[in-house]
Amino acid sequence: LTENLPLLFWIREMPSGRIDYISGAYEKIWGRRLGDPEEAYQSFVQSIHPDDRETLFRQMQRETVLNEPTEIEYRIIRPDGAVRWIRSRIFPLQNESGQMHRIVGFADDITERKHAEQMLHETQQRQKALIDSIPDAAWLKDADGHFIEINRHYATRWGIDPSDIIGKTVFEFFPAPIAAENAAEDREIMRSAKPLYAERHRAIRSKDYWFDIIKTPITDEAGNVTGIAGVSRDITERKLAEAQRMARDASLRAALVKEVHHRIKNNLQGVIALMQQLETGAPESAALLDAVVARVNTIASMHGLFGAVGGSDLRLEQIILTLVSSLKVLYTDLPVRLSIR
Repeated sequence: LTENLPLLFWIREMPSGRIDYISGAYEKIWGRRLGDPEEAYQSFVQSIHPDDRETLFRQMQRETVLNEPTEIEYRIIRPDGAVRWIRSRIFPLQNESGQMHRIVGFADDITERKHAEQMLHETQQRQKALIDSIPDAAWLKDADGHFIEINRHYATRWGIDPSDIIGKTVFEFFPAPIAAENAAEDREIMRSAKPLYAERHRAIRSKDYWFDIIKTPITDEAGNVTGIAGVSRDITERKLAEAQRMARDASLRAALVKEVHHRIKNNLQGVIALMQQLETGAPESAALLDAVVARVNTIASMHGLFGAVGGSDLRLEQIILTLVSSLKVLYTDLPVRLSIR
């Protein structure tokens, strides 16, 4: 069985430590001729990478003392200079009295796996460097909504450590309403495979913020959505500046409108004065002129009200005072004195 498997098997007698058996896979993995088991063992020892030799031998000594299965990964240097990664698993065998009398082990070449892990690690490091270089909060999620990566801006904004959120969902960190809204958005992106652009208001540590959010689906080669990438930009200062600008513009418009109404009212009152003068020279038209003056005075009163109040603020005392004043324009001898508390 052992001679027909790609794994290397060996047996050591204990406590002597003598090598009883080494399988033929030794020649393929170690690149050395398999002769006497003891010679092969010495050849094995010489092949261990210098940086791993001390750790490996310490582990080998440990297994003879603790009498328990162990596993270790180390490097060897083949005669052709190639460095290979080896994974060894070792099992103690006990006799009928419970004493360890043999150690059985097997080893396999995991170089390709280690290279893949190294490439994955380098890819993740580049991904981390890239996402950290983004000046906004950024994150990656898998298809189930678990965080794969967040950058330092995201961690700083929410006051969390990246290691505390990786592998978890928004429901474990954010208030229920925000988490539910976020999860619903993610589900729609996963369903439609279309990006989402939105502005969101959030309260963070009792302070109001506005964010410009972009969420984009991540797809595999077949076009299947496998996750979501998100970027969130803090636009609070811009929103505050817009609000201030709008308030300033509204104030300027209100001042302009009030000034226009005030000037129209003054001009209409001038027209009324001219018509009253005309009435004294044409008593036969007095009734008609009185009606015209009353109409013009009503219009002037309305412009006076618009010129006195701003926006939607309507104060009853201002309206009453304006109406009484307009009556005094028509009836200069009107015996009315008005006082409002």
